[in-house]
Amino acid sequence: MEEVLKLTDSKGVDFVFDSTYQSSSFEISAKVLKSGGTFIILGGSNVQKEDSTIAKIVAEKKGSWVVADLVPYSKVGVTDEIQKTRIGAGLYDAIRYIEQGQLKPVIKTVGWNELLDTLHDMQKGKSQQGKVVFDLSKK
Repeated sequence: MEEVLKLTDSKGVDFVFDSTYQSSSFEISAKVLKSGGTFIILGGSNVQKEDSTIAKIVAEKKGSWVVADLVPYSKVGVTDEIQKTRIGAGLYDAIRYIEQGQLKPVIKTVGWNELLDTLHDMQKGKSQQGKVVFDLSKK
């Protein structure tokens, strides 16, 4: 947490994705969120309660968040039909988030001339892209 705040001059980051399924990690991650930033949590649906520490931190930062809990999609102890229904509901939610502008994929396409610089930027943590696509036909 300290390193992130140091690198951002204590401003925090625009986007946090925490996939640990640990409330203690969610709290640390929420603290590095920039004012107005977006916080996506994988797991922990109970953190959205208004009185939770994490909810208070995100609210203070005027941030937005999405809680995506994959545990309900686990196949342990459920029939194939229930599994299909759960996955369908999750995909429906993802489509809704995209339609509402809450989830926007960030994709950068690079060719040979940009490939090494892009990889170096990613390695140094300077990349702003979500996904990078290497196009063999692009120079």
